[in-house]
Amino acid sequence: MQSIYDIGTIERVPADSPARNRTITAPRHGKRVNRWCGMGAVSAITGCTTDLPALIIAKMRFWNDITPRDIARVKGTYTHEVAHALRVLGFEMTRIRQYDGQTFAKVCDDRKRDPNTAYLVAAAQHWMVVQGRYFADNQLGLLRCDEAHKRRGIVNDVHIVRRVRIVNDAAVLKFLRA
Repeated sequence: MQSIYDIGTIERVPADSPARNRTITAPRHGKRVNRWCGMGAVSAITGCTTDLPALIIAKMRFWNDITPRDIARVKGTYTHEVAHALRVLGFEMTRIRQYDGQTFAKVCDDRKRDPNTAYLVAAAQHWMVVQGRYFADNQLGLLRCDEAHKRRGIVNDVHIVRRVRIVNDAAVLKFLRA
């Protein structure tokens, strides 16, 4: 029988690399194929599969021994749950207010954004990640911001995401089994 802790591996980062932002990727789906947007946003930022954030959030929600059924029940995510998953994986997010009430397309078109910074955007009850001229969406993958005109949802939250420490598989598994 497969263990629920069979999460694959976290993307390897050389030990001597500085703790800095990375380039976003298309969300990667693991064996459980969790296609919900909160887990996809964490996957796009960290490079892990969507199974790992689902496992971290399930551990946060259901506390004691979690089952594969509990992991499957992780669907909609709140801001504090996504922040917790990112914190466990070595990232922190800081809320900014300059985009409140605008559409997601306007956030993508803003030329004043730092192209090296990842922005986690909650718009119309959906999580997306923007960095430079690209955005990652769990349903569409990694797309150029030119194609964001179809995303008209009103922005609720925008967070700047940055790496604060480098974690390895052992540290995450220790947290999950605690």
